[in-house]
Amino acid sequence: MVHQYYIEYVLINIMCLVISIIIASRVNSDVGNDLEVYWYHFIISMVILFIMTDVTSFILKHQVIHLINGFIFKYIRCIISVIIAYGWFRFTLVKVNRKLAETTIIKYTSFIPVIITAIIVCCTDAIYKLTTDNHVIHGDYYRLQWVIPGMYFLMIVITVIEAARKTKSLTKKKEYYSLLLIGLGPSSGAIVSFFMDSLPVVVPATLASMLMIFMNLQDGRIHTDVLTSLYNRRATDEYLIERLAKAKMKPFIIYMIDVDNFKNINDTLGHKNGDLVLQIVAEAMRFTTKHYDGFIARWGGDEFIIVLDEEKVDQAENIINLMNYFFKYYLFQHHLSEDFSLSIGYKKCQQELKLAELYHQVDQEMYQQKEAKK
Repeated sequence: MVHQYYIEYVLINIMCLVISIIIASRVNSDVGNDLEVYWYHFIISMVILFIMTDVTSFILKHQVIHLINGFIFKYIRCIISVIIAYGWFRFTLVKVNRKLAETTIIKYTSFIPVIITAIIVCCTDAIYKLTTDNHVIHGDYYRLQWVIPGMYFLMIVITVIEAARKTKSLTKKKEYYSLLLIGLGPSSGAIVSFFMDSLPVVVPATLASMLMIFMNLQDGRIHTDVLTSLYNRRATDEYLIERLAKAKMKPFIIYMIDVDNFKNINDTLGHKNGDLVLQIVAEAMRFTTKHYDGFIARWGGDEFIIVLDEEKVDQAENIINLMNYFFKYYLFQHHLSEDFSLSIGYKKCQQELKLAELYHQVDQEMYQQKEAKK
């Protein structure tokens, strides 16, 4: 008679497998930027593979299926657990510092622990030993398989805390710290497994975190413009309502940016190049505000918003000059006409205003700049 524990272990893993497949099928480019979605799919795929090898290894260990010994699946499961932690680290890095995540040194050095694990597992008896009668037993350093993933999660904690420390944006701080909560699932599961390896906690704990990430991405979808990966109108409204309430204590400058003759760009070059121009504006905004830790958003259509703390800006016009410079630079990089231009208006806000009034005033400033070019 099959022990109740065996049934529970297998059923829990099968349920997690089904849920993982459903989640994987629901994630597409609409819920995040390309790299976020890529690494999420990478992690969930590895989780699915981990569950399959874990269940197979468990069944073979309990001799329910008399086919082959499960040592191969144990080796694979051990390596996959480290790959999942690696994917989690890369996903976190993409969320907090995409440019660093794309550097060659990070791409290669962050994978080194996976290679080390594979060598230890496959070439030594440190984690698993194969006895003379072809049974798998724990090696002298069996629990090392949980230490290496723990190193990745430690790097995640350091990366997130450092990013949160540097940013002055409360929105960003909340987003970064939510990544720590998400990482609690696999971390706690690994700690429990370190002491009680027979309990099926790693998969459910990891899956819980995957669900949290999915909800996080869905929430980001509500506040993020898909084309440019900037904040959208809804996020801008929420942010400015918060800033306006504190405008007397913490004045700010709001810039409104409009692409001149954007309809003609779409009509003459096509919507694909029109979208590219909007993405170039977004990239120019990122570089312009890089050292100011500002809020940047696509307000709608071809209009964009920048919000900066007044105390950080020596001269408001310098931001406009920088924005125009980077816009022309990226047009050149993408082999587009440098005749395209931007109209930029700004408003210093040092007292409480209604949101609609603020938008109206900065919009008027922007259109004055546009009219002056005619």
